[in-house]
Amino acid sequence: MKNLGIGVCLLLLSALLPVSCIKDDYPAGEKASVTMTFTTRVGSDTQVSGDDLATNERMKSLRVIVARSSTKEVLYNVKYTTFNKLENGQLYKKVTFSELTTKKDGEDFDFYAIANEEAFGGLPDGKDIKLEDLDNKVINLTNGDSYDKPLLITDKGIPQAKKMTMNISSTSSETVDMQLEFAVAKVDLTFHNTTNAQQEITDLRFTDIMPASTTTSLFPPENVVVVGERDFNLESMPVEGQKTATTTFYIYESKASAAGYKLSAKWEAPEGKDFSLNLPEIKRGQNLKIDITLIKREGLKISWNVVPWNGEDTDVEFTSEFNGAFSGQLVKTGTVEGKEYILTAEGMDSQQRERYAQFKFVMTSPIGQNWVAHLSNPNDFEFVGDYTGVGVTQEEADDNKGVVTLTVRPRRGFVSGELRTTQLYITVDGLEGSQLINNPVEGVRPFPGENNYVELVQVSTADYDTNNN
Repeated sequence: MKNLGIGVCLLLLSALLPVSCIKDDYPAGEKASVTMTFTTRVGSDTQVSGDDLATNERMKSLRVIVARSSTKEVLYNVKYTTFNKLENGQLYKKVTFSELTTKKDGEDFDFYAIANEEAFGGLPDGKDIKLEDLDNKVINLTNGDSYDKPLLITDKGIPQAKKMTMNISSTSSETVDMQLEFAVAKVDLTFHNTTNAQQEITDLRFTDIMPASTTTSLFPPENVVVVGERDFNLESMPVEGQKTATTTFYIYESKASAAGYKLSAKWEAPEGKDFSLNLPEIKRGQNLKIDITLIKREGLKISWNVVPWNGEDTDVEFTSEFNGAFSGQLVKTGTVEGKEYILTAEGMDSQQRERYAQFKFVMTSPIGQNWVAHLSNPNDFEFVGDYTGVGVTQEEADDNKGVVTLTVRPRRGFVSGELRTTQLYITVDGLEGSQLINNPVEGVRPFPGENNYVELVQVSTADYDTNNN
């Protein structure tokens, strides 16, 4: 490869072009240089070994192209098929672009990296490659005879790509990591059989999970704009008793249609069961993990989450599991007849402050689902203002979007000797029962009640005003 770098330099010199060289893993020259380490999206963490990756998820080839942004002059177009390997098995390629000639005040250079181009027919060699065509490149990973089947991903590898623009001065000596992005998303569908007998899952179908187009852009778009319009049918899945079975497939990115993404399946019944995933979109580079548990007499129970398709970032991006932040805004805690409650009373105190109980609530998963606050005793208590909302992203919640103030007040005048209590709890569309809002911290709940509800009691205005807890 070193000889190739020298050959490229000689060709450029003979054409009287600016002096530039490309080298593999040896020191940069004295002039401006950039050393780039190219990695794929998977296996970059010690928790995920590159050796354990599926064959089609590994980097098998890598093309690197460098061009001047201002003139679109291609300086390098080199394809690599040999790589270095980290201890965890991850493949990477380290390339030094040395002696880059630039304007005195610096100029922009475009760096392109494309892995596994063989999966879509390859790219041309040489500096005559048209960058405009490359920028707008679309690829086809479908099988023409299987319109309603997942993508045809072979051992040629899954395409990955990235483009980066850098400003380089005549004295630059940059070291940069460039992590490529998958052109597709990954779906892991897992069935957990809790029965003792083998079960057969049939008529597996995803609704509107793929766009109608058979192509997708090679480079990541700024936003997902295509809408899912195509259904996918999967083969039947046998699952042994007390065992787990998983099928993995790949799809193009898409936004959810108005009907939303749905999964339907049959198990021990003539009719199928539909599951709504309630996702706004599925992006390239994401891994949608769907877990379905087969429970005798109870049917099928589903949970799902979306995580980055790599070993570097384990944060869940979307999930069907409930996550809600419930906090007190105006609460007083007191003991009535030997039991702790949140207190609420009628009207305003002497400083014109409401004597009601007031909480803040926001739900950050499942995103897009509706939630409703309830009172177990609506005859004696009621909400003042909003008591419903919708799940928002954590970023939106941090901007105070989707946050609802829940205010509870008595509906009737206080009567001495009559104990009036209620429980406040939250339900969510698509999830069973009341949700965890009173989460114990080190065994202690923040509010009187149980994990899934808060206890409130009506007290006299005098008892409320003299209580400072």
